This record gives sequence, C-alpha cells and structure tokens, in this order.
Amino acid sequence: MLSAACLNGRFGYIVFFIVAMLILTSKELDFLRKKSSSTELSFTSPSQVHIAITACGRALYGKDALLTIKSIIAEMVPSSGLAHLLISIVWDESKVIDEVLVKPLLLHVTKYSYHKFVQIRLVPASELPKELEVPFGKCASQRLFFAENPHFTNEDALIYVDTDVLFLKSPLLLWNIFSCFSPLQKFGMANETNGGTGGYYRKRLSKNHVPCSQGSCKCKNGLRCKRFYGLYGLNSGVALMNLTRIRRSDFQSRIRIAMTSFKFYGDQDVYNHLFAERNDVHVLPCIWNIRSDSRCDFAKNDESLGILHGNRKLFHRLEGSLSVQDFNLQKFDVHHQRIRNMKWDKLGPRCLGCFQNTILKQTNVCQCC
Repeated sequence: MLSAACLNGRFGYIVFFIVAMLILTSKELDFLRKKSSSTELSFTSPSQVHIAITACGRALYGKDALLTIKSIIAEMVPSSGLAHLLISIVWDESKVIDEVLVKPLLLHVTKYSYHKFVQIRLVPASELPKELEVPFGKCASQRLFFAENPHFTNEDALIYVDTDVLFLKSPLLLWNIFSCFSPLQKFGMANETNGGTGGYYRKRLSKNHVPCSQGSCKCKNGLRCKRFYGLYGLNSGVALMNLTRIRRSDFQSRIRIAMTSFKFYGDQDVYNHLFAERNDVHVLPCIWNIRSDSRCDFAKNDESLGILHGNRKLFHRLEGSLSVQDFNLQKFDVHHQRIRNMKWDKLGPRCLGCFQNTILKQTNVCQCC
C-alpha cells in the first residue's frame, strides 16, 4: 500500500504535468495559428501536380503541345506512385486541334495505361472582350484569366507552360517551388534574360524609364508608361500560379485596368507591367525556362537542365539545319529529337538517377535543383 504522502506527492506531480502540457499545447496552437496565417500555404497537395497548356489555331501549335505533354509524362513516370498528374488543355475546340492533339493524346494515354496516374481535362477557351485580347496569338490572353475560368474554380494552383517547351526534369520538382513563395507572392516566373546589357525589354522599353540599378525602373517625368519587372523583365512561358491568392486579391481587376490603359503586344507584357507596379512574383531559377537568349549558364552541367523553351519556333528552325555548331543550341536540337523519337509505350525520364537524387533524397522542398 502506498502512503498518503506518497499519493499526494504523485497526485501533485500529475496535476503539474497536465497543467504544463495544457499550457504548452495552448502556446503551440497559437504558434501554429500565427504560422498558418502568415504563410498562407494555399496550394494543392503535392500528391497532385496540375499543368495547364493552351492550344488554339494552327496545327503546328497542336503538334507542339503534344510533344510538350509527351515530355511531361515521360519525366513524371518515376514519380507516378508519388503524385497524380492533371493536364488541362485549354483549346478552341477546333477540328484541327482535335485531330493533331486531342485524339492522339487520349489514344496514347489510354492505350499505354498512363491514365492510371495521368488525367487529361479539356477546357474550352473563354470568350473574352476584344479589349482583353492581345495580338500575340489566338488564345494568348487565356492564361491571364485562369483564376476566373469556371473550369478552374476548385483548383488551388497550377503550372502554365507554352506549347514550345520540353521538360527535362520531373514536374514535381517545379511544383515544389510553390513552397518557396512568400505570403504575398502569387506567381512564379523566370527572368527574360540573366545578365548583360541587352534583352528584349531593355531594348524596347528602357528609353521610357528613369535609369536604375535595382528593382523595377520607374517612368520618366512621373508619367504613366509600360513597365517591366526588374532589370530584364520576366518570361511567362513557364508560370506558377497560386489561383487562390490571385482570387483573393485585386489582380484580375488590375489586369483589366492595364489592358484598357495601354496597348500590349502579348500577355507577358501585361504581367511585367503589373509586377513592376507591385512585386508579388517569385523569380524562378533560370533552369526552369531556358531559351537560346536567356543567358542561363548551364553549359557545364547538362543534368541541371529543367525546361527548354524553344520560343520563336527555335525547334523547327533547328530541324532544317544540317548541322548545329552552337554548343547551347545543340542541346535544344538533341533533346527535341530525343523526345520526338521516343516511343509512347516506352516513355521514361532523361535521367532516372537525377530523379532519385533530387526527389527521393530531397530534404528541403525549396531546393531549386
């Protein structure tokens, strides 16, 4: 039998322990509430990767989109047990896109059992007023209004890609960068160029701006003008979009104000102008949008390549070349031919070992490898 003093002592210790745990639990809950409020982790579970692509008009764009999706599925094969892949095709419902993209894609996905981890969703292009269309190309304005598209109402986040990109790393790695966003960031895009004194936007628009050494240069004489983000601008060919945060903000109304105030050639120009006014974009590492003129230093490490972007019909121009002398352009040509010649029943990643090193052994999701 335990003595009364012993019981009282143990009872007192138990009471003390319970009270201490309650206090600790209360503090932890407060901490978690504050953390949740400050970080606002509002992107879809990593168990699903959602990629959107637009395909409208010419057969060439449909064929390019098919190759882009082929590269996405190939790089997702090793992670098929880790994540489900949702691919949304925003299209004009035309016969030509149906013949060169939709029908063959659905056939391949079903025939070779990719439907077990890949879902293809067809999204009709939204009807937009003429003042909200840009002349860059048919459907070019669609991505500006994804947050309003009724087919994306229940989607928290997505990655938009142009039809002329090729994935050389798992999309899961790119999706993980959503975790690196600050509480205010809604988008993720790479620089238009990286270093140097030139670049698309500096050549076209900097004459209207006050020279600056950092940040987004302001307009001369306090006037309103078209602006671009940072020193070089951003490229929207690969764009991470946190749709939840976009919907909660005034970003969509700002798009309308900007497009009715200025004449923009492309949707990318709209994004640059708005991000120059208000910095709510996360700048992606250049390996996730490598173009022939992006000045991304990747020559020494082929494994670091994430996405090749053959803008200005680069892949098609290289097809007609008997030999490609430029070392960097050789990479575009080699990988384009490799993915084009890959059999649909044998899709696989460019580098399985790279996937294992960066996904299975990854400890920090904000790594940008």
